[in-house]
This record gives sequence, structure tokens and C-alpha cells, in this order.
Amino acid sequence: MADYRPSPPNGPQMPHEVFGHMAEKYGPIFQLKLGVNQVVVVSDHNIVKECFTTNDMAFANRPKTLASEILARRIEMFSHIREFEVKSAVKEIYDKGNNLNGVVKMEMKEWFGNLIMKIVMKILFGVQYKGDDDEEKRRAQKATRRSFELLGAFVVADFLPYLRWLDIGGHEKALKETAKEIDCLGEE
Repeated sequence: MADYRPSPPNGPQMPHEVFGHMAEKYGPIFQLKLGVNQVVVVSDHNIVKECFTTNDMAFANRPKTLASEILARRIEMFSHIREFEVKSAVKEIYDKGNNLNGVVKMEMKEWFGNLIMKIVMKILFGVQYKGDDDEEKRRAQKATRRSFELLGAFVVADFLPYLRWLDIGGHEKALKETAKEIDCLGEE
């Protein structure tokens, strides 16, 4: 007979599962208090659409999170950055065409990827991304990916600010290391 071992105990439920069960009990929109913050949980796509289109100004004053405080310190109006980077990228193609008798063969996926990375790095972090070598590209992509992971992470200090000094989960340290890596990319 086969040896059947008991399965390990279930771990804690994921937040979206907990909120899903609460939505079944309380409805598609409800309010919670998480630490010092009032939080509105919306689980119906029509209500989400209404919150972020019709009533977007009512939801625009969300509290600052630890991640936004550390990583998004240079955000400002950025349409001029997009325009500059797009014009520069198009000029680059034009210049290549002039040097090669009007014929330019290039990988557009890579070209658009570099253009988007330049715009994102400049807007989010205020650094000029050159992307000249594969190592720099890899580091920039890793730092950007890590930034977005950290921006979306649950940070205890966002809800219980008096515990920030403990850096539970190491988020503040990770945010500062990522910000430092991004600054280094801009200086190179």
C-alpha cells in the first residue's frame, strides 16, 4: 500500500481571496480601516470604471505610500520628455538613412523597446538611459521591474507609520537600494 503523508497546513490566504470573500458577504464596494488609513475595496468592474473615470477626482487624493515617497520623488509634468525622446529616436533613424543612402534596416521591436525604456527612465527616475550595451539594458530593466514590484507591495509602514523604523519586510531598504541603482544608471 502506498504511503500517504498528510499535506502541509494551508498558509495564510492571499489578500485578493480575503477581499473576495468579504465582497460576497458585504457587497461589491465596502470600506475598511487598515492601520491609520481608510480603504475602499471595489470588486465590480463597472464600479471600478465609475471610480476612475466619472469620479476620478474624488479618488485622486490617496495617501502617499513609502514607495511613492522614495521612488517617485522627481515626478513632474513629462510631455516634453516624451516629445524630446520620440524626436531624438526618429532623428536617429533619419541620420542612419542619410548615411546608408536612404535604406535603413532595423529591428523595430528593439527600437520601440529602447524608446519606451528611455521615456520611462527619464519620467520616473529623472535619469538618461543610453542603452548602449547589454549589461546597462539588463540593469535598467531589472531596476525598473523591481521598482514596479516595490510600488505594488504591501508595506506595513504605509498603514502603521509609527512602525516605519522597524522596516518590517525590508521594503524601505529595498526601495533605497533600487533608487540608488537607478541613480547609478543615470550617472554612467
